[in-house]
Amino acid sequence: PADNLLWLGKSFIDMWDGIPELRGFGLSYEALPAEICAAYVARVHSAMARSPAPELVARLAARGVAVAHCPSSNAMLGSGIAPVRDLLSAGVRVGLGVDGSSSNDAGSLWLEARQALMVGKLRDGPAAMQSRDVLEMATRGGAACLGRPGELGELSPGSAGDLAIWDLNGLSWPALDVADPVEAWLRCGPVAARHTVVAGRLVVEDGRVLRPEQDDILLRHAATARRLFDRAQR
Repeated sequence: PADNLLWLGKSFIDMWDGIPELRGFGLSYEALPAEICAAYVARVHSAMARSPAPELVARLAARGVAVAHCPSSNAMLGSGIAPVRDLLSAGVRVGLGVDGSSSNDAGSLWLEARQALMVGKLRDGPAAMQSRDVLEMATRGGAACLGRPGELGELSPGSAGDLAIWDLNGLSWPALDVADPVEAWLRCGPVAARHTVVAGRLVVEDGRVLRPEQDDILLRHAATARRLFDRAQR
């Protein structure tokens, strides 16, 4: 129905692994989710476990579809590996996502970036995904997916002033950081940033969150998690 297509046009959708959700909208089950996305959907959260036809990828690019690549969640769910190199080569905007806590407990964009590097090479060969491809997806690519290029994902006049600072010193860092710090950041990297600035405001300093209520938030979170767990066991 037209109303359902209008709703889809304003939303995110899982592609390939989202087939069951499409039934609820009364859409043709014979139509590939990617084809529906190419026609109606602006942004796609994609596993794309099957290899799409080149013409289908071209349609996604032509329609301006943007893809959130969530490799850790896809691996946890066994959904497959998205054809990121094919998407990028076709001009599709690709960013990185962590998905939800039900399929990605860490919620770390750095871990997601490293995973994207690894599975990109695993799927299409060692030259198919490079460290700077992943850095681009993690920064400007994500901004492009959100329709906010020049504002997010970069440091430039007029941008939001978001910054993550990573410490590349210490025993965990080989000479690789001398040759290519981006490669070292992804392959050896720290799990957490040393400093984080959001909208020009320091929120993490020396690995410590600058929020006095953090301990109280964690206590309430643990209590809520326990209640949910206990309820699920009944």
